[in-house]
Amino acid sequence: MIHPSVVKLLELLAIDGPSTEEDATAAHVAKALRQLGVTEQNMWHDRAFEQSEYGGTTGNLIVRWPRRGDHRGAARLFMAHLDTVALCRGCRPRLDGFGDEKAARIVNDNPASALGADCRTGIGILLHLARFLAGCPAHPPVWMVFTVQEELGLIGARGLDLGALTPEPPVLGFNYDAPQANHVITAITGTTRFFIDLFGKAAHTGINPQDGISAAAAMAGALAELVQGGWHGAIVQAEGRGSANIGVLNGGAMTNTVMDKLTVRGEARSHDTAFRQQIIDRYRRTFERWAAATRNATGDCARMSWKLGPSYEAFALPADAPVVQMACEAMRELGIEPILKTDDGGMDNNRLNAKGLPCIALGSGQYQVHTTSEWVNVDDFLTACRLSERLAVA
Repeated sequence: MIHPSVVKLLELLAIDGPSTEEDATAAHVAKALRQLGVTEQNMWHDRAFEQSEYGGTTGNLIVRWPRRGDHRGAARLFMAHLDTVALCRGCRPRLDGFGDEKAARIVNDNPASALGADCRTGIGILLHLARFLAGCPAHPPVWMVFTVQEELGLIGARGLDLGALTPEPPVLGFNYDAPQANHVITAITGTTRFFIDLFGKAAHTGINPQDGISAAAAMAGALAELVQGGWHGAIVQAEGRGSANIGVLNGGAMTNTVMDKLTVRGEARSHDTAFRQQIIDRYRRTFERWAAATRNATGDCARMSWKLGPSYEAFALPADAPVVQMACEAMRELGIEPILKTDDGGMDNNRLNAKGLPCIALGSGQYQVHTTSEWVNVDDFLTACRLSERLAVA
């Protein structure tokens, strides 16, 4: 018999829900929670999408489990994000290796899409925890937050008002958004996104190409210089370490017209705030210089528009922080030896730690995320489910 939480995960994976389109996933989660007895008074959506640069139609789903019985533990928060990357549209999840929990995997039968394990596994763990809490005679106050638009820069977590989580607000948090079930993510890098618009001049490529100013040429020159200098991809410089990426290019409509506008979207990451700013400054200066150097026959040049997008700071919690110690002790009770890890991918933890709530990330069984090879380790997923029960009542 397939574990009920795995069945629920397969249902979640089959729901399309890219960033800004989380409504169906949120409705599925809310329905499951209502079936467990959660009342409308203890479950609501905030308006976090209203502060998003990307729009959207729904906010974070917030769930309150009031203190029950004589448990005197402090309030805690569990979270996962509702959205997936756009590549997950049309995934067809399938359980592979049924009958051997240690070897079982959830894979995707659509070779053109990602699976969405990031972060459907996290949602599945929180729904498992909800079923546990519904039948638990004594537990401390537990908050669950299902965030929106995490993949766009932790937008939902940015808009989350921790002050609205009353009474008994959480004092520590657990975010399920990492791979291995024995990992405790205590430090995560910071990220700054940037938006560049390059403006050239249109001209007919057969009649008067010399009058045109190619936005594409300006971009190509700038990016080639950054790549050759070691400032694109993994960055290892004397000044520090980090990464940078140009992830979106959009411009042009016809092959017979010099490209007069090109939008460029990128990001820089580093655990070192000052070095991340150095990466950003280099990108801005390089694109400015190449825009000025890209000219037509009469000497007119391209121009650049620059602005920063959603950004968040790095954090690092010490090994003796109460939230870290609680997770490690719970793992050892399950016979798992915890491994403290640093991560270079941003998570909602970044926002919560910045707001003053110590929050770590835990593994949920998601692997090779954001790719068409994405898969779920069922053993890791179920281990994470069991761990959530321990953390809820510790």
